[in-house]
Amino acid sequence: LFNLAELDFLTGDLPRARERFQGLFAERPEDERLLFRLYLCALMEGRSQEEAELYLTLSNREASPIAYYVPAARHFQEKRRSEGRRLVQTAQVLFPGATGFYDASFEALGFR
Repeated sequence: LFNLAELDFLTGDLPRARERFQGLFAERPEDERLLFRLYLCALMEGRSQEEAELYLTLSNREASPIAYYVPAARHFQEKRRSEGRRLVQTAQVLFPGATGFYDASFEALGFR
């Protein structure tokens, strides 16, 4: 089911992707990849309340690249690319080899 949700995400069907990711998250609430995808869906769909709640939850996870990629996504979405790039580079330095999923997410959304 993750692959179907991922396909929806990559093809821009964000409402359907969000539905699928939510279903998966109900089964695996510890999976940060699902939370990150839910965050990106909320951000891209303009679901500001959901985005803000997820932002607060995820940006405080200091032991994970997600703490850098969540605010970076917001910067990219708000056209502050240099700030977004700085956060991505910091995460890549602090978590070498653990940022591929997040980088692929940004690539799919054109966040570079």
